[in-house]
Amino acid sequence: MRKTLVLCLLFCMGATFLPAKVIKFTPRQLKGKKIVTAPDPTTAPFSQGILPPFTTSAQSSFSLNTTACLVHGLAASYAKMAIEAKFVNSAYYREGPEGSYSRDADKRGGGALAVYTRAVGTRHNEWRVMGYGVGSSDSKVQLILSPAFLLERYGEWRASGIDCMGVVPGASLRTTKKEEDCWDMWGKQTEASRNKTFTDTVTASRLIENNEQLIWEKVDLEGTLKAIVCMTPASFNELMTTTGATKTTATRGTIQMGTQQIEVTIADKSASLLKTLRDIGVANAQSQVR
Repeated sequence: MRKTLVLCLLFCMGATFLPAKVIKFTPRQLKGKKIVTAPDPTTAPFSQGILPPFTTSAQSSFSLNTTACLVHGLAASYAKMAIEAKFVNSAYYREGPEGSYSRDADKRGGGALAVYTRAVGTRHNEWRVMGYGVGSSDSKVQLILSPAFLLERYGEWRASGIDCMGVVPGASLRTTKKEEDCWDMWGKQTEASRNKTFTDTVTASRLIENNEQLIWEKVDLEGTLKAIVCMTPASFNELMTTTGATKTTATRGTIQMGTQQIEVTIADKSASLLKTLRDIGVANAQSQVR
């Protein structure tokens, strides 16, 4: 009763209240210092600041030569927006501290701070065009990314061989300390574990369908996006309305991005992704997309 009365009095006096953060995350500056000034909750994009370093260093890197490509599935309408913006971004970058997040783990485990991809190894010819897991329906399109940027942004991504359901690899909500937030989750995986997990994924004799890479904040598409594979004419035709798009046949086209032409094609959802990429000249004879 007393609490209700106090709130009513404050309201009548014109007091204002800041909405509570939906996501348990505070961006950091250099050396992990929290950014004191809160972001405007109504204005996107929302910068995530820097991410924490690995807990320990590794003796060796990960295998890029045996990596064919990274894939990211999304609706054609969102793909079109990403192409025009020239990047794909995390949920937090778009939604901010008071936005809408689909999973509780995204809000507490760090997943909302990432762009998700799946890695395909050079000998994984069985990997289907439609992909696997989230983003793999035939109504979606698959962005085909060169994995080279993983070296350029070496410390800014984490890797798992399973679907962690919104929790950053190496972290666990069961063991999270009260004072830790999503930023701390990104510091749980060791560099050695990240590298081994990724290498094991792309060199495995059998597909690891639900592997995932979590890339901090966003992925720039210029120089990284090499092709888009569609499963339906509707998705293909929508992409062909993108600025800089040229339709060359009923099932093939290109989209200009900077100095590069992005190949766009329609393929059967069950077809081999790597064969499809080789056939359209995006992957080399070793099935590498670069």
